[in-house]
Amino acid sequence: MQKRGIGHESLFDTLVHILNVHEVWLVYIVRGRNSDAALGALFDDAGRHPRTWKGFDEYAERENRFYECARYYLPKHTPYDLVQLAEIASGRA
Repeated sequence: MQKRGIGHESLFDTLVHILNVHEVWLVYIVRGRNSDAALGALFDDAGRHPRTWKGFDEYAERENRFYECARYYLPKHTPYDLVQLAEIASGRA
């Protein structure tokens, strides 16, 4: 991928980063799985770092499954719960 000098060097890397952020929120933070060990294992997962469009498509499909899972969990939280989760994730709680 051509480096463009933007935040994540290329459009491809920016799109991967967006999927990474969604995954952390949808799978870990919303479900309360935000321990350092759980997040460390997630960050080390090679499937989160595709280098080809084929790998990106596979990761995006995995992300779609996470989204469906989050649709199940989100209605179970109040707005207050979500604020608390955001504060925990940001280190402010």
